Amino acid sequence: MNAPHQVAVGLLTDEGLPEQVITTIVDELPETFAALVSGQTRWRVEHEVDQLPLNEDGDIPMRTLSEQHRQGRGWDLLVLVTDLPRRAGRKPIVAGVDVEHGVAMISLPALGAVLLRRRVRALLVRVVRQLVPRRSGDHGAQDAGTRLQEALAPTQFLADDRTP
Repeated sequence: MNAPHQVAVGLLTDEGLPEQVITTIVDELPETFAALVSGQTRWRVEHEVDQLPLNEDGDIPMRTLSEQHRQGRGWDLLVLVTDLPRRAGRKPIVAGVDVEHGVAMISLPALGAVLLRRRVRALLVRVVRQLVPRRSGDHGAQDAGTRLQEALAPTQFLADDRTP
């Protein structure tokens, strides 16, 4: 029998609310990812707190942070969690995903104040699912609840280093 594939997910959060939310759910995330992303994968999740820097345009440089943090820490994926509001025009953006560079960013203000931990956990599942390639036998079928959730909290795929 083949050994399970391991994926290391790094969660890099701003201090304050992002840190508090992730701290309360980080221990359950490996089991959550195994149940909802891939049961054929052994998940390792690490959480670090740092002030996420802004570039000269006032954006968080996702690709740069991915390059700086993933290799040195042995992370396959990086998810940034911030309390900075992100917008595309007038629409709030919940998350941005850069599949090519294995990085995503979640913006807490777009999730609202009610049931925040539950929403962050569900959104982490969604962005990790988008960052990890599908394997046969994994949870590939989307149910109606998942499709509805994605319609209500859309993510945006990023083609360059700019965040929305």
